Amino acid sequence: MYNERRATSGIRDRLASDAVIDAAYAWLCARRKGSSHNHDRWHLRWNWQRQEPRILSQLLSGTYRFQEQQRVTRRGTVTEL
Repeated sequence: MYNERRATSGIRDRLASDAVIDAAYAWLCARRKGSSHNHDRWHLRWNWQRQEPRILSQLLSGTYRFQEQQRVTRRGTVTEL
């Protein structure tokens, strides 16, 4: 029998694994390289040592909430904020 609670817990455990979190952080750093010094991603990077445990805890408890991204088009170029 399919156990939804166990499946959800398994997904959360995989999302909150060190390998996945490290890969996501590396992706974010590479993707935002050269972005404005006012960009909110810099705040996360400079505070990563404090933020990572909080994010992991929220992922594992199921309380983490993703925020929407914003797309801006200027002169035919799409930028994700």
